[in-house]
Amino acid sequence: MPKSFSWGRTSGNSLISKFLDSKNARVKDATCSKNDLLAELWFGIHPNGTSKVLKSSLNGSSCLVPLPEILMAGGSGNDSLPYLAKILSVDNILSIQLHPDSEQAKVLNKLNSKEYPDISSKPEMGIALGELTLLCGFRTLRDCAFVFLNHPGFRSLRQAGLIKTQVISSSDIQENTLRELIREILDLSEEAINVFASSSFLEIRKDEYDEIAYQAYNYLLRLDPGMVILYFLNLFHYSKGEAIYIPPGVPHAYVYGELFECMKCSDNVVRGGLTGKYVDSENFSRLFVLDEINPKINPIIKCNGVLTFKHKGLPFVVTSIEGNQTGYEFPDNGSPQIIVVTAGNGYISLENERYYFQAGNAFLLNNPDSHYVITGDSLTLFHVTEGNSVTE
Repeated sequence: MPKSFSWGRTSGNSLISKFLDSKNARVKDATCSKNDLLAELWFGIHPNGTSKVLKSSLNGSSCLVPLPEILMAGGSGNDSLPYLAKILSVDNILSIQLHPDSEQAKVLNKLNSKEYPDISSKPEMGIALGELTLLCGFRTLRDCAFVFLNHPGFRSLRQAGLIKTQVISSSDIQENTLRELIREILDLSEEAINVFASSSFLEIRKDEYDEIAYQAYNYLLRLDPGMVILYFLNLFHYSKGEAIYIPPGVPHAYVYGELFECMKCSDNVVRGGLTGKYVDSENFSRLFVLDEINPKINPIIKCNGVLTFKHKGLPFVVTSIEGNQTGYEFPDNGSPQIIVVTAGNGYISLENERYYFQAGNAFLLNNPDSHYVITGDSLTLFHVTEGNSVTE
């Protein structure tokens, strides 16, 4: 299920176009043109878009069947998956956002079911498909205070009387003070944000934060409180194959790059700027966590180009397969599995059957009693299956 958003990439620059162009895709849909800005490609079941499976019959004909029907026909007794897999192609920064944990989601859903439509948490894992830039988690209180006291944009806001929150020194700031400051920034008018921007990224760009804020301005074509908030966030860079985990409560925004993402199915997003959608200043400033975070996670299995990633906070396990494979066998855990191929070509073997694949293909493996074997050349392939229980 392809999705077009304004932060996506043009067809020629997006990995997603390989999937739209592929004639051999096993999971496919045609609701998005390759001429659109290609932002996301979904594999799974979601209220806003469910994948369809290309099913062949004995007479040689084929048809697209909704994924839930295929799951039920496979004898699992379930027409859903606990995860949604995606490919993201990011050309412009996404909104700054965080996701509530399960208990917080229940409260938000009760108070505002339009913006928070379910009662689930939304932890997520991402694996870089190339160079990837991410803003994630607040910097330390001391660092946030230093930025607030010394950055020329914040100095201009204070001098103009547009910020009331008081910070005396970088060693003086408390958690509640930062929460008050974030709430105040999110409620600033565009005129007030212009005071900040005119003293910083619109006039002179000294570092990567200034460049990101300036690029966001050129992309949104307006000033936004997220262009102020982002200076308080950590900046990370990742290379192809590196994986990250983003738990509930951690503010984040992908800045640039492409990644394979897998998340627990939920639509609960608490936004904190850089978006035309609803910005919930009250709950964003209340729910963000201040724990020091390093999003990178290491594989639990690492051999012959096969890396397996899991985390206690995720209800799924992701395995990435790189390079040449002469016969890798997927473990059988009795649940449906999804395979997404982003590079290379090869075969999936199932007992006496063999299926060819190439970059741009995706498969649903829905025979729990069978063993699947992968062979192929120059592969980049992702395998997702159920695993773990969610712990928050």
